[in-house]
Amino acid sequence: MKKLFVSTLIFLSVLVVSCAALFAASAEFNKDNLNRGIIAVKYSSSDATKKAKVLIQFGEQKYQYNIKSGSSFVNFPLQLGNGTYQIGVFEQIDGTKYAQVATTSVNLSLDDSSKVFLTSIQLINWGDKMNTVTLAKELTKNKSAVGDKVEVCYQYMVQQFSYDFVKMKNVEYDYIPVIDDVLKKKLGICYDYSAVFASMLRSQGIKCKLIMGYTKNVKEYHAWNEVNLNDKWVVVDTTFDSQMYANKVQYKFEKAAADYKESYEY
Repeated sequence: MKKLFVSTLIFLSVLVVSCAALFAASAEFNKDNLNRGIIAVKYSSSDATKKAKVLIQFGEQKYQYNIKSGSSFVNFPLQLGNGTYQIGVFEQIDGTKYAQVATTSVNLSLDDSSKVFLTSIQLINWGDKMNTVTLAKELTKNKSAVGDKVEVCYQYMVQQFSYDFVKMKNVEYDYIPVIDDVLKKKLGICYDYSAVFASMLRSQGIKCKLIMGYTKNVKEYHAWNEVNLNDKWVVVDTTFDSQMYANKVQYKFEKAAADYKESYEY
């Protein structure tokens, strides 16, 4: 996770916005799902080697995402509450310099802004026909209470998945988990654990965040989840608990929020 975080800091510190037209690149915005807290972006470029970013700003808060040239729209969350968001697509000029391709703004006004944590987005990309969703349905089919559904998915992650120490050392800056691939291997880094767990719960109508930041339990930049239970956000760390389980050390579902410091939430 450390490599991903460092890349983010570098980009935000040197971003150059240019009004020069980029005839080789274009971007479109789809606002049809604003009622779910989603903005969809499609970016096209004639040069596939160029890197591109989506920058979403809400007040002083900024989130940036990598995006690849393609024919499909990609969903990004507007997870910072109701209000005005500025969204831009930027293409690499040279090194760490980027130029503006397109921008737009939207005003989010939802009766429940937390519904965004039920959606499929770039970093938590799930669909009804995916194996991960089928598994979540199977695990929860005899459970009626939300807490019981969360518990059975949580125990599956903790007891069936293993941490990938090799991947941790070689993960690329633009890595995004492919949910079903991670499930098939049952092997991953904290980002993988958190994305799979969030996909399972969201597919069952349970609000779940993917959080990135720091905890005293882990030396490096880390990823974990927060789950909404009885209108309370509960900190859950399946990665850490799977290590405890593997080493036959006692673990518990809910973590102390004071032990976790959030940098970003998705």
